[in-house]
Amino acid sequence: MKPNFALTLTFETIGLLHRTQRGWMPVGEVATDSPDLAEALSYLRSSALGLSPQGISTKLVLPPSEVLYTEAEVPAGDPAARQAAVRRALEGMTPYAVDELAFDIAGEGPKVQVAVVARETIDQARAFAQEHRFNPVSIVAVPPPDRFSGEPWFGEVAGAGPVERDEGPLVIISRETLRDDAVRSAGRKASRAERQTKGRAKDDATGKAAAEAEEPAAAAEP
Repeated sequence: MKPNFALTLTFETIGLLHRTQRGWMPVGEVATDSPDLAEALSYLRSSALGLSPQGISTKLVLPPSEVLYTEAEVPAGDPAARQAAVRRALEGMTPYAVDELAFDIAGEGPKVQVAVVARETIDQARAFAQEHRFNPVSIVAVPPPDRFSGEPWFGEVAGAGPVERDEGPLVIISRETLRDDAVRSAGRKASRAERQTKGRAKDDATGKAAAEAEEPAAAAEP
């Protein structure tokens, strides 16, 4: 299962994106200092249900300022040895004990990219999304260019799985892009229908001409 929405979190805004074939379309955005944040988020959720009446599921996109990107030297092969090497590299790098961190690894080594976040940040984001009924199912981040290959993945929300992760980070597209795509698609369909109509008309005309040519020949026979 892939979530059909993404809830983007920063300290200034909370945004909702809808998954489309081309990318992620903005649904709306709410300022975190909104006078009635709960009501604004409820309206945002209602907008999501208008796009997906069967229900919503979201992946939570953590605030960029809360995710640390670094590199680590790891041995080749054994995944457990790679995890252990990253854990050693993270010791003392943050105010948290390593057990209080979640991380994801990109690359084959010997040097890999690492995305790191405090588990308490994940817990706070999950609790917030659940409180406002956005049905969070996974936790991700959007990395800066060249700092992490793919989408940093910090796991599924307990009880939500199995959740299929996306290979690449969020690509946000505008409503105008989707509208232009729809116009181009409609134009292609109209052109195809016109060609098919002309083709059928040509076949009909050819058949009629052939029938008319046969009639005099038939009448001339004794």
